[in-house]
Amino acid sequence: MQRKSLKKLAAVVCAALFAPALLSVNTAALTTEEATDSFTYWYGVTEDEKAVSIKPLYEVKTVLDSVSLGTEEFGQITDVCTDGAGNIYILDGKDSRLLVVNSDYELIREITAVEIDGYEEDFKDAQGVYVHEDGSIYICDTENERVLVLRADGSFVKQLLLPESPLIPDTYQFLPIRLAIDSKGYVYILCENSYLGAILLDPNGGFVGFFGANTVKTGLVDSISAILERVFSNDAKKGASIRELPYTFADICIDAENFVYTATGAVSELTQEGQIRKLNPSGTSNILDSESVNFGIEGTDEGYFYDTGFTLTQDFVSLAVDAQGFIYGLEASYGRIFVYDQECRLLGAFGGGMRVGDQKGTFQTPEALSLNGSDILIADGGKNTVTVFQETDYGHRVKQLRALTLSGDYAESEQGWREILAEDKNNQMAYSGVARAQLAAGNTEEALSFARLGYDRQTYALAYADVRNGFIQQNFWWIFLLAVAVLGGILALFIVTMKRQVVLVKGRQLQLMFSSFTHPFRTFTEIKEKHEGSYGLCLLLLVVYYVTTIAKELYGGFLYFYGDAESINSLWVLVRSIGLVVLWIAVNWLVCTLMNGKGNLKEISVVTCYSLLPLILSNVLYLLLSYVLLPEESAFLTILEGVMILLAFIILAAGTTIIHDYGFGKFLATGLLTIFGIAVIVLLVIMVGLLFQQLAGFVATLLMELLI
Repeated sequence: MQRKSLKKLAAVVCAALFAPALLSVNTAALTTEEATDSFTYWYGVTEDEKAVSIKPLYEVKTVLDSVSLGTEEFGQITDVCTDGAGNIYILDGKDSRLLVVNSDYELIREITAVEIDGYEEDFKDAQGVYVHEDGSIYICDTENERVLVLRADGSFVKQLLLPESPLIPDTYQFLPIRLAIDSKGYVYILCENSYLGAILLDPNGGFVGFFGANTVKTGLVDSISAILERVFSNDAKKGASIRELPYTFADICIDAENFVYTATGAVSELTQEGQIRKLNPSGTSNILDSESVNFGIEGTDEGYFYDTGFTLTQDFVSLAVDAQGFIYGLEASYGRIFVYDQECRLLGAFGGGMRVGDQKGTFQTPEALSLNGSDILIADGGKNTVTVFQETDYGHRVKQLRALTLSGDYAESEQGWREILAEDKNNQMAYSGVARAQLAAGNTEEALSFARLGYDRQTYALAYADVRNGFIQQNFWWIFLLAVAVLGGILALFIVTMKRQVVLVKGRQLQLMFSSFTHPFRTFTEIKEKHEGSYGLCLLLLVVYYVTTIAKELYGGFLYFYGDAESINSLWVLVRSIGLVVLWIAVNWLVCTLMNGKGNLKEISVVTCYSLLPLILSNVLYLLLSYVLLPEESAFLTILEGVMILLAFIILAAGTTIIHDYGFGKFLATGLLTIFGIAVIVLLVIMVGLLFQQLAGFVATLLMELLI
């Protein structure tokens, strides 16, 4: 009993200590029990995509294995493809077998060897298979560094070897893994670990060049570092340096219009973007505009899973494109199939397994994806199965309606989208489809309503532009007269107060605070000489600054703001608003004390907080104008923010130079040192937090070892 109590105590302590670490685990990674659930992302709800469950787009139709096909056990399935007649070709690369299965899932034939010049040769460890529209079979015989070309009956036609060309490096290894052929007969061959792109052969087998290589993404810092390394490195250091190479392709396919799509497997854990590309004919430009798109689980870079004990990094290993342009990507680490349209919008994702795959429709080692009509085939090398997914009625309608919407047939798709909404309120595309249809019909109010429900800001902006333009046209003279009256009233008030010396603001401290906005040098001179300024007003300004910052992010116009009560972290807003101001006051006081500044802590606080006035005004004006301006008019808001930040800097500079008796140059120097000091403090806080988390993990592990 005592030992059980100790175990319970250890579990409680570990749970408390591990809480920060557990909170950092990616919640998008679902367990195997949930793996067959379908989900999609809502775009535009916040700055990040929001995952929601939807009705299944696909469901398991059947699972093909050696037993169901009545053949010997597979060694390891490495690829699957189909032909125009609905036949399925399953490549068992480990055992040098190609199985041909008809549309009724009956085994037609097996090809285990190829007769070449009177000798039978196998294709053991082949990685890819492709069937051309004329029935020719292409096997990527990886280990033998060739592509075997066979007739439909399995008889040998020819083999494609590494072409001879001065453009191909002497060290290049011809290890073909995937292959595709366009309608003109051009052959694209992907080779293992080749960062040069696909080998492109003309219809006669002649080498054309390398096609569509990925590029290394570098920023300004990387470029400067590379230049400095070249300038200052000696020959020995240059020779020992490792050059960063592009990521290699994992799969390639071609659509009906001869556009080439490529899938890059595991990319940088930091970016996780641009895994799928659609290349122009020259292979130099991605016309899919997907370089900033994560074709996988959003927000996932690398995740450690305590139940399985291993680390997963997203890895897109296969893709396909159907006649309507929908893109299907197979991600191997999590075992999910993602369906995208040509705008890179996710229609839905399903599958799962996370390298375990102990349920039907989940995977251990998914190797390849292929389309067979409307069915999706997934080859799993770990379970040695081919899972066939069929469209659900819901999935079929969603794809058809999305195709109509993308082609501009809004009216034709509206009723269908309304039916989808009646079945599934989580389908964001349905809201957008109805909104577009209502806008095309001239029903702007309905369009605004559905666009807002679906967070479709593009359609909302179009509808709002019509509403705003109509309102201005109908009420132009009233708006004009109101504007003249307001401006006239302001001008009259200014003249009267100047002539009669009317004081609008009562109270000496309030007068000083507001005059710092218009006459900073005179105001801060008075504050310095007469020891004025108010801590109470400083506190009030900090609170107002925080409240207006929160209001700007939480209650701004729909077209400009992506925040909501759930996504806004008020504590984080507090840190980057009031927290930074307080840090500036404290660090500036320390820095200026060391640099013979004459200002005390109160004066620094007054100058810093009074300089927040333009920022507060900017927040209020930004909040109000966000309800009026269209996205293409956002330049006005950018200019407004820039002007107010500049004005705040002028007030801060004027006050600091006066209270410390500095010149402008010394103000800049102390300002930079203050910023550096703030950065050091923030870094130290982060380091202390990380050390505490590591200490907590160590203590938890120690307790588990001692008590369990």
